[in-house]
Amino acid sequence: MLLGTSRGILDLWDLRFLLRLKAWGLPPYNSIKRLSIHPTRGHGKWVCVAGGTSHGEITVWDIDKLQCREVYRTNSTQDTLRNYDAYRIDDDTPEGPLGRFAVDPDHKLDSGSATSTEWSVNSIAVGKDNVRPDGSVDLKSNGGFILSVGADRKVRFWDLGKAEASMVVSGLDVEENKPTFSSSQISPSLIITTERRSTTGSQNQKEVSKKRATGRPSRQAFISLQQEKLLKNHLDAVLDVALIESPFAMVVSVDRAGCINIFA
Repeated sequence: MLLGTSRGILDLWDLRFLLRLKAWGLPPYNSIKRLSIHPTRGHGKWVCVAGGTSHGEITVWDIDKLQCREVYRTNSTQDTLRNYDAYRIDDDTPEGPLGRFAVDPDHKLDSGSATSTEWSVNSIAVGKDNVRPDGSVDLKSNGGFILSVGADRKVRFWDLGKAEASMVVSGLDVEENKPTFSSSQISPSLIITTERRSTTGSQNQKEVSKKRATGRPSRQAFISLQQEKLLKNHLDAVLDVALIESPFAMVVSVDRAGCINIFA
């Protein structure tokens, strides 16, 4: 059994003998929200972790070697190359974990509120895309995906086989362009997939503003578009996400205001 704590620590237990096998921390030790076994790689030993590390990141850890294998960064995450080494709790002194949090006044548990620079991934759901167009199942397919939701009110689809196919399912504003996704091999054992805001977004916004000022677009059409976006998007932090596969694939997300959205 693998469990995550509110202090960003993962504990691996052997339920046969009731022994804790190992424990490691994920700097900067934010609250761990959700754990899921990687759907396509690792043979059950790779685990997807929402939380623990920097806000807006999903990390994949090899629990056998205690190595970070994959990182999925959202648009709000600072694009910096930092260390993803696990902090081995068993190698620390008994008072080490307690002293680290006691002397760090800036460290606090996630409150669930979003700011412009940092927010938390509240939940993830994983799946394997092995269904052919005719409805049969391809047992040799290795395509998988991760669905993530967070305090930025967005629902994201991460394609584990092709980073460019990832997308934001819900949460984009009317004048916000679709972001792009790309992956890079940082080291032989680490791949980072990053969401980037489109560089043409500001130019398109200027063009739209210019057309409004000169061409007198339909005010009713613009209001209708805004209302449509409000109906499709969450208006508060998204707390959980689930995948329904029957009678057909559907994504279900729920926010803090009690709104449940279903995407087919």
